[in-house]
Amino acid sequence: MTQTSYRPGALTAASWLGRRVFAAIFRLQVIGVGRLPTAGPLIVAGNHTGFLDGPLVVVHARRHVRALTKVELYRGVLGQLLLLIGQIPVRRGHPDRTALRACLTELRSGGAISIFPEGTRGTGEMLHIQRGAAWLAVRTSAQIVPVSCVGTAAALPKGTHRIRLRAPVRVVFGEPFRVEQPVDVHAPRALDAVSEQIRVRLREHMIETGALS
Repeated sequence: MTQTSYRPGALTAASWLGRRVFAAIFRLQVIGVGRLPTAGPLIVAGNHTGFLDGPLVVVHARRHVRALTKVELYRGVLGQLLLLIGQIPVRRGHPDRTALRACLTELRSGGAISIFPEGTRGTGEMLHIQRGAAWLAVRTSAQIVPVSCVGTAAALPKGTHRIRLRAPVRVVFGEPFRVEQPVDVHAPRALDAVSEQIRVRLREHMIETGALS
């Protein structure tokens, strides 16, 4: 993969265009954007049931957000574009230390990242999450904003390239929170406890916003 430098201006332009394209294609509701802190380290974490979840969160966050994006998409022109707008390639299926270090650097510089703690597309029920979000939250004291994306799986069904025009899609940002820092961050069960804090808060947000029945 030929590396392309991240250009914040390119992300600004892509977000501006993306908001208008999504609004034209779908019956889109975006709720709670004003809840996102405008500065300081921020983790935007949510459910992942459709391919459109990541792009919807990034373009509507109204601050620069760099999302963890599966490495399989980093090919050709699309791959170069993703790198240009600062998205972070991640290898799924096992802990990707390179991706986590990139997120850590971004958060320590006061930036924002987007992560789907379940690890891959699924039902979005938040029954189990990976430890990456907890690891980052503990090391940076970043605020976490839960986000639910509702209707994306139906708007672009998995395994197809056919978008359902005017499909209802809703993106809801929740109230920011911080995790309770463990006394000993190196204790074997410390990250498990923090992950559970995050999972519970995210699942509550999914239920409140109708992402889960």
